[in-house]
Amino acid sequence: MELEVLKQRWNELDNRLSKVETLNQKAVKEAVKVRTSSTIDKLKIKAWAGPVIGMFALAIVLNAVTNNEEMRAILNPNSVTALWIFSLVVLVYGFIEAALTSHIQITDPTTKIMKHVTTYKKVKTYSRLASLPIVTGFGALFIFFERGWIIERGRILPVVIFFVVYCLITVYAFISQKRQDERLLNELDNDLKELNELS
Repeated sequence: MELEVLKQRWNELDNRLSKVETLNQKAVKEAVKVRTSSTIDKLKIKAWAGPVIGMFALAIVLNAVTNNEEMRAILNPNSVTALWIFSLVVLVYGFIEAALTSHIQITDPTTKIMKHVTTYKKVKTYSRLASLPIVTGFGALFIFFERGWIIERGRILPVVIFFVVYCLITVYAFISQKRQDERLLNELDNDLKELNELS
């Protein structure tokens, strides 16, 4: 009789422990899911901030160039065209990159989220490889188009100094952005691996 009672109590205790374990696992999974969702939101904000801020900056710069008579008189039309093309290409690519983050939804299965993150990482790698030579190349092209008045007014040394500073700022911005992107994407990768293990 006592053995039966002990077995019954043991089964009850075992059931309670199983329920507690299940609840703990659900709580841990929910916590990781919330953390992953927060990381995804950070990624989206960062991805959209670039092209949106760039669009406003472009509007201000082009407004200053097109509405200022002195600027129009000095600047070579090829420089303005190059600025338009460069800005539009950068903005379009930036919006494409940002749009890719819209596919990353925490409500999707973890494997699907991982797939979208992998696609985004590939696109980001391509943009990193292209951005540094394109930005420095644009600066050199702009100076090339404006070489007439630069030489005429004896501004070669200040322009050379400006271009060196421009290149240094570009390299610094490139390295800084790369570190930020890698930190955020590594954080997201770790969160997704943990979430996948808990599934």
